[in-house]
Amino acid sequence: MNDSSALIPVHVLTGFLGSGKTTLLNHALLAGFGADTAVIVNEFGAVGLDQLFVQARSQETIVLKSGCVCCTVRSDLVTTLMQLVAARGAAPPLRRILIETSGISDPLPILQTLRSDFNLRTRFRVGSVVCTVGAADGTPWEQRAEGLAQVTAADAIVITKRDLVDDGTTRAVQSAVAGLNPLAHIVPAPRLVGWLEQEETRGEGSQRVLQLPLLRRTLRARPHGIRTVVIRAAAPVSWPQFAIWLTRLVFVHGDRILRTKGVLFDQERQLWIGVHGVRRFFHPPVHLALDAPPDCGACLVFITVRLDPALIESSYRRLVHDNSLAPELLR
Repeated sequence: MNDSSALIPVHVLTGFLGSGKTTLLNHALLAGFGADTAVIVNEFGAVGLDQLFVQARSQETIVLKSGCVCCTVRSDLVTTLMQLVAARGAAPPLRRILIETSGISDPLPILQTLRSDFNLRTRFRVGSVVCTVGAADGTPWEQRAEGLAQVTAADAIVITKRDLVDDGTTRAVQSAVAGLNPLAHIVPAPRLVGWLEQEETRGEGSQRVLQLPLLRRTLRARPHGIRTVVIRAAAPVSWPQFAIWLTRLVFVHGDRILRTKGVLFDQERQLWIGVHGVRRFFHPPVHLALDAPPDCGACLVFITVRLDPALIESSYRRLVHDNSLAPELLR
C-alpha cells in the first residue's frame, strides 16, 4: 500500500460554463502555486484557448481538447499525467496537479480514473474537488444536470463574480449551493490556496470527514428533489455488515445518492472510522486516531435526489437494531 503523503494530489477545478474557473485558477497560481504545480486544461472543441490565459503563470500547462476529460479523452488524461512525472527530470518534483475541466464536465469520472488505473494509483492520489459558482449566473443546476453534478461533488465551493451583484444576491446564491451540498466548504477565492494546502497535508481520505457540519435532521426537498438525510447512531452492530449494506445501497441507488459522508464507531475494533463518497465513488475508509468522540458525533449524512429518505433510514435501523441486511428495503 502506498503512503498517501508521498503521492501527488490531483485537484479538480470544475464549474459551469462561464463561472470563472480560469480566473480563479490564475489567482491561485499568482497567490502561491508556482513551478511545483502543473495545470491540465480541458477544452471541449478543436481549438483550445483557455491555456493562453493560464500558461504564462504555470511552467507546466497542458491542454486536452477535442473532447471532454470525463469521457472521450480519459485515456489521454492517464497518458498526460504519466508524462508530467516523467518529464520532470532533474527538476524539483511536482507538489500538485490542477485539472480545470470544461464547463460541461461531470467530475466523477475523473476521480474514478485516478483510482482505477494502476499506474496512476502508484503516483497520484485524489485531491479536492473545487466548484466555482457565479453569483451573477443564476442557478445552472436547474437547467443542466452537469451543473448539479458539479455542485454536489464539490469539497469546496467558491462563489465568483461577487462584484457584479449586491450582497443580498451573493447570500442567496451561497444559501442555494449550501442547500444542495451542505457537506462542502464555502471558501472565499483569496483563501483557496491556503485551504488546498491544508487539505494536502491531511492526505487522501483525510480527517476532512471530521469537519461534518452540525446538521439538523432534515427531509426538506430542494430543487430537483434534493434532500439531506442525517442518520445519528453510535455504531453499527457489525462493521463488515455495515459495509455490505452501504455497498449494496450505493450499487442500487448510486445515481440518486449524490454524496455520502460520515463518522462511525466500530465496536468490534474500538475504532472511529470516516467514510466519504461521491455517488458510486468512495474514498478508502479512514481510521481516525481520536481520544474522544468528534464534535459532530457519530452520524452518517446522505445527499439524495429523487430518493425516499425513509428507505435509507429504515434499512439502516434494521441493520443496527435487527442485525439484518433487509435486502427488500434496498430495491
